[in-house]
Amino acid sequence: MRCGCPSVSRPRRRIQLGGAAITLLVAASCSLAPSEVPSPSPSAARQPGGTLRIVMPSDQLAWGKFVVAEGDPASLDPHLDAFSAYDTWELMRCCLTRALLSNNGRSTDEGGARMHPDLAIEMPEISSDGLSWTFRLKQGLRYAPPLADVEITTRDLIRGFHRLMAPAIADGSFGRTVFADIVGAQAYLDGEAASISGLESPDRYTLVIRLTKPAGDLGARLATSLAIPIPPSPLDPQAPFGVANGHDDGYGRFLVSSGPYMFEGSERLDFTLPPVQQTPVAGLVPGQLINLVRNPSWQAATDALRPARPDRIELKMASTMDDAVAEIYARRADLLLRFGAPAAQIPAEIVDEVRADPSLGRAFVNDSDFIAGIMMNVAEPPFDDIHVRKAVSYVTNRQRIIDLLGGPLNLRVAHHMVPDAMEDNLLVDYRPYPSAGDAGDLAAAMAEMRQSVYDTDGDGLCDAPACSGARALAREVEPFPQVGESVRDDLAKIGIEVALEAVPIEDFFAAYDDPSQHVAMYIPLAWSKLALSAASFFEQFYSPIALAEMGNGSLVGATAAQLTEWGYGDVEVPNVDARIEACLPLTGTAQFECWAALDQHMMENVVASVSYGSGVGVVLASTRVTGFSWDQLVAAPAFDQIVLAPEQ
Repeated sequence: MRCGCPSVSRPRRRIQLGGAAITLLVAASCSLAPSEVPSPSPSAARQPGGTLRIVMPSDQLAWGKFVVAEGDPASLDPHLDAFSAYDTWELMRCCLTRALLSNNGRSTDEGGARMHPDLAIEMPEISSDGLSWTFRLKQGLRYAPPLADVEITTRDLIRGFHRLMAPAIADGSFGRTVFADIVGAQAYLDGEAASISGLESPDRYTLVIRLTKPAGDLGARLATSLAIPIPPSPLDPQAPFGVANGHDDGYGRFLVSSGPYMFEGSERLDFTLPPVQQTPVAGLVPGQLINLVRNPSWQAATDALRPARPDRIELKMASTMDDAVAEIYARRADLLLRFGAPAAQIPAEIVDEVRADPSLGRAFVNDSDFIAGIMMNVAEPPFDDIHVRKAVSYVTNRQRIIDLLGGPLNLRVAHHMVPDAMEDNLLVDYRPYPSAGDAGDLAAAMAEMRQSVYDTDGDGLCDAPACSGARALAREVEPFPQVGESVRDDLAKIGIEVALEAVPIEDFFAAYDDPSQHVAMYIPLAWSKLALSAASFFEQFYSPIALAEMGNGSLVGATAAQLTEWGYGDVEVPNVDARIEACLPLTGTAQFECWAALDQHMMENVVASVSYGSGVGVVLASTRVTGFSWDQLVAAPAFDQIVLAPEQ
């Protein structure tokens, strides 16, 4: 995941499709298209009650400290576990914590991409210059036991920000980057200030956040599980991190809930003892189980975003995927999740099986908000010609790449650069380079090539010397060499003969970060979100920050001096800095519209990449599940909104 954080440095996050970090491949392909699988149905009868039982196969999970490190104290710490735990994010959003803003736990089609007040009474007041955001909290909200008599106030939120960005914590978390545009955050991070000056609390229920520059995506960032309240410590009311003080290696096992659920055994936490003497909750055993029960302090009337339908939520591990599937078929578990990819993935043969026999269970296929594509270096011949880049966009057989990567239960064909949820589905039907069956349009590609200076005889083929030998990199992990070969074969149809190299991932990204290597194509790259905002996507790939700090394989936005330094000579490249800056301050509908317009501009007037795949998340459910919602904020099932049939 990535978070949209304007004008600040970010930790690098590379999606390794098929590598150790993310596995997009399933054991077999499947003819079942996502549209043929039952979709989330918010209209289903929804009665509260029952125990939601979630099973995860431990042999196929790569992310999340809960599932990969038994006994890891950082498990479910909202500040330490956030970078690698999709299981953590949904458990925080749905159940354990509340934030200033959040979403409704639904899909984009059902408004899930939009933010709503959560702890806040209403959406924030934003100053005319965009630099000051004022939130007013609901009064009377209280924490779960053992602090049921403690009211949630703005000081608790400020305490949470300070822990997130404390030097000892932030070095290994998002804190160093996600909110670094708050006034005074950098000085605090650097140990030069005892507090963050841009966080102000004029009274118990008012929080003012001052920024170094306008940032319309601040609301989306605040909706993540990073910006949560932490209650004061009964042992030491002046402790800077409240009850989390002394738990720098992991607060999750001592977390005090502000949401509709709490860890089983939370009422026995004793914060009057020194941290080293405190006994963690029984309901969280890292690597083994999570048990949540209702928080008696939570009141449905104060929370319009979480219906909290199950009475109890249990998450356990199974040894293998086969064992997990058996739990679903036997109705001993209700949801099977696999978080080894940016969303839950289920083997295609299992989806086929439940489709053929609905008495076994149900499969839900949803958008998981990541994009995979091919990046072109717009300064390297022949890709320095937009007509060549458009020809590549037309000729690429997207469907063949999807098939190589496992089929429609891993990816659906993508036609533009940004996940649809980031743009509130404004471009869901946008097709700038259409083709029959998404197999590529050679005639349209050749028509574009005829307009290129690299087609010297107007026959629709690239025939200048630069059309042969351009360097293209693919990662050596299967099936990426085959993806590279597919792209190479497509480009040969329009006269471009690339020199394809399959290299280790370290070499792949070393070249991506080093423009002087003159790599012409990267096959492929992928991007996943942190917050529901397109800001980070464009800044990550196409802004001055990308060129200066993170690498920018496309070289969009490079200056003449930079291009000369890297050995490209007298060449001009597209620049979208002003367009990005225009979108960054916007909020709400205006923000979605601005990013969508920039997406279209990139597809039609810049054409630095060919998006071929958009991720899907597949969830297997037992027949007990009668109501299902997909949480677009997290790209996971909304656990609090699952409806279960009564036990038989």
